[in-house]
Amino acid sequence: MEARAEPAGREAVWLNQPDRAEGESWDDSCAWPPAGGLKAEIRFRDVLFLAPAAGAFTAFLEGAGLYAFQADRWVGRGFLGTTATLPILYLSPLFNLLFFGGAALLLQGVFLALRIAAEAHARLILGAMCFLAVLDWLAFSERFTLWSAIVLALGLAAATARWLGRDGQRTLCRSAGKIFAAFAAAIALLALGIVPTQRQAERAARAALPPPPAGAPNIVLLILDTTRADHMSVYGYGRKTTPFLEHLAAEGTVFDNAVATSSWTLPSHVSMLTGRYPREHGAVLNAYDGRYPSVASSFDRLGYLTAGVFGKPGLVCLRARHGRRLPAL
Repeated sequence: MEARAEPAGREAVWLNQPDRAEGESWDDSCAWPPAGGLKAEIRFRDVLFLAPAAGAFTAFLEGAGLYAFQADRWVGRGFLGTTATLPILYLSPLFNLLFFGGAALLLQGVFLALRIAAEAHARLILGAMCFLAVLDWLAFSERFTLWSAIVLALGLAAATARWLGRDGQRTLCRSAGKIFAAFAAAIALLALGIVPTQRQAERAARAALPPPPAGAPNIVLLILDTTRADHMSVYGYGRKTTPFLEHLAAEGTVFDNAVATSSWTLPSHVSMLTGRYPREHGAVLNAYDGRYPSVASSFDRLGYLTAGVFGKPGLVCLRARHGRRLPAL
């Protein structure tokens, strides 16, 4: 091997290279550090692909875990009082892909505004994405308080970054585009497989419904969760907090003495929809297993097309349609 003078401004650490022919130039791609320094190794463009891919990976594991553990498998019916259906396998990764990508762009804007050194941007964003991924998994378990989850996520994110090291981070960033494309393709394939299948099942379920009775009215069951009766004007509260309910009450029936069967959402709702006490229907910690007929299944037998619409994050997703089962609580 032939020795040569060290170029100005470059560190005198070189990888072994084979002897070169007379007049042949050295291959600087084997030198360390590479031309341009470390800041050229992890680019924001690569991180912008890697961040949403990390979000999709996080959600794939979360969605698969929800579906596996809450779809009447492995650990019984339900887990932490919720259920999951197949669409979560592509909807959750799609949401996280967009969320993590947006978070990466936001952080880049913050770093630019704070004039943080450009070479640190990508590494900080990678660390933040790792933190969000771990925090998401910890929050999903519902076994940690918010602050304990944040502290633990920070520690695990730092440990993961240290475990990956610079070599691991560089390897991930070099493959960022391919990783992003793979997750985007997986989301698309899952959506293309799940959506048509569920639509076909829905059409079959509708076709199987018996004809409704002549003159059967449309029925809406509206439930206001965790609403205090003593703050509703329909029950005498001084402020007009529920004027529309007052209008309905004037044309219908008002029950002045109604008592909930439980102190929280899940068992109370199942009791309302089945007419059974929590000790009977069993939906105290886990999702309702359908052991008794529900309002929806009763209307189903009468030919009604039933559906549940809700806005509470804890009500994860519908277990089935057309009154075959209760909405997931």
